[in-house]
Amino acid sequence: MLARVSALAGILGVLAWGAGRWFNDDHLWSQVLFWIPTGAVAVFAWITLILSAICSKLSLRMGGVKLRPFLAVGALVVTAWMAWSWRPLNIINALAPRSEPGVRVAYWNLSVERNAAGAGDVVLAQEPDIAILANVRSDEHREPILEALRNLTPGDSDGVHLRHEHNITVSGRFPIRRWGVTRPKRVTTLLTEWRSEWDTGRVTFIEFDTGGRLGLEKETFVVWIADLPSDPTMSRAEVMSAAGAAVRVWAGPALVPDALGRWIGTPLPEGERGFPEPDLIIGDMNTPRGSRSLRHLVGDARSSHTQAGVGPDGTWMRRLPLWAIDQAFTGERVRATRSDVIDPGLSEHRMLVVDIEGR
Repeated sequence: MLARVSALAGILGVLAWGAGRWFNDDHLWSQVLFWIPTGAVAVFAWITLILSAICSKLSLRMGGVKLRPFLAVGALVVTAWMAWSWRPLNIINALAPRSEPGVRVAYWNLSVERNAAGAGDVVLAQEPDIAILANVRSDEHREPILEALRNLTPGDSDGVHLRHEHNITVSGRFPIRRWGVTRPKRVTTLLTEWRSEWDTGRVTFIEFDTGGRLGLEKETFVVWIADLPSDPTMSRAEVMSAAGAAVRVWAGPALVPDALGRWIGTPLPEGERGFPEPDLIIGDMNTPRGSRSLRHLVGDARSSHTQAGVGPDGTWMRRLPLWAIDQAFTGERVRATRSDVIDPGLSEHRMLVVDIEGR
C-alpha cells in the first residue's frame, strides 16, 4: 500500500505542476498551481519514486510497479525543466569580453526586516551605478541607509541623485531628470484585512541622464520600478492588467528638479499619455518568473535571467528562495549582460543585481 500511495502521490504532484505550467496564471484557480515551485516538485517526485521502490522491495507483492515508470518519466521531465530554467548556456555569454562599461543596477526589497542595520553597506558592496530599495523601514535604520546611498553620488556632480518617495528609494551616480508614479486600480481580494485592501501597489518611472554611458542615441535611461500587491487571493491577471493600464493612461504630472533640487510638477505635452518607454523594468512583481500575466505590464521586454542569468534565481523567501518574484526586464535599446541573485544576509528578499549595456 505504501508503495502504491507513494507512487500515486508523486504522479499527482507532477500532474499538478504540469497543469500550472500549461494554464499558467491566466486564472485565479490556475495561478495556485503555477506557484508550485519546480524545485520542490522535482525533489518530491524523486523522493516518492525512491520510497515507492523501497517499499515495493520490502513487500510480498510488487506494489506500484505499474505507476513507477510514469513517475520516473515525470521526475525526469520536471528535473530537466528546472535545469534548463537555470540557463546553463549563459555561462558562455558570461565569459565573453565586454567592450562597454555599461550600467549596474541593484534592486532590493527590504520588506518587513526587523533589523536593517548595515543594509546600506550591503548595497554598496555590489558597486552599483543605480541602487533601488523598496520598503525602507521608518525607524532608526532609515537615515544610515540613506546616508550610505548618498555615497553613490559623485562629489562634483550637478543635479539630484537621490529620491525617497513613498516606499521606493533610488540613488545613483547619474542625475535624475524626472520621475512619475501611478497606482493601479483596486482588484478584488478575499482578504479584507490584508494590506492590499488599501494599498494597490505602485509603478514608478525614473529617468536618468547617463551621459552617454550606454552609447544610446537618446542619452537618458528610463527605469520602471514595480511594487505590486502580494495578496495571494488576488488574480494576477487582473493585477497585471490594472498595472499595465495605469501605466498607459498616466497623464502626469512628471516631477523634475529645479536649480535648488526641489521637485516641480510639469504637465505632459498635450495629447501625450503614459510612461516613457522603459529601458529596464525591475521590482517586486509578486508572481514567479514565467508568468504570462506579467506581459500586461512588461510587454515584449526580455527577462534579464533569460538573457544573462545562470543557476537558480529565487528571491523569496531569502533563507529558502523557492520563488523568483523579484525580476528585471530589458527594453529594445539595451540588453542584460549579468543577472545575479545575491543573499544579502538580511531582509526577507534576496537582492537582484543586473548589468546593462546598449545594443
